[in-house]
Amino acid sequence: MTATQKREYEEADQIYNILELASTYFISEVTKEVADYLLARNITKTIKEQFSIGYAPGKGRLIKHFETKNIPLKFLLNSGLVGKKENGRIYEIFNNRIIFPIRNIYNKIVGFGGRVIDDSMPKYINSPETLVFKKSETMYGENIATSASYKKNYSIVVEGYMDVIALNT
Repeated sequence: MTATQKREYEEADQIYNILELASTYFISEVTKEVADYLLARNITKTIKEQFSIGYAPGKGRLIKHFETKNIPLKFLLNSGLVGKKENGRIYEIFNNRIIFPIRNIYNKIVGFGGRVIDDSMPKYINSPETLVFKKSETMYGENIATSASYKKNYSIVVEGYMDVIALNT
């Protein structure tokens, strides 16, 4: 293994760990209002747990959460949880959104999809591309679909997070 490969492997491992911590945080932020919204969409507590569905309140709360864990902002940038504007201002990618962790075939979180709970636009956003998340190489639910596709000898491709959940519950 070259020094570059070793460095990339270590950075990828760090990103995976931060994304897992973020997912745990998002799950803890689900309010009654969010739970009621999900229930109205037929997302029960069991389904929320099965798919690790959470909520991103925004307002700098994710950044504060990671500050209490002494995790530097640059790690959040590398993980795609925050962005940096041209003027240098740091902002959270997901604000006031239902959060769907996107997992790879090894069941590791590589990014997130976020859906608004009101009528704002855009309705859905995804994590930006990172060392571990390549949008053109990743599909939501592939961690579930891969083994099922081999067993059944076919796949069904659907458009959205809720479609994947509906097919797997």
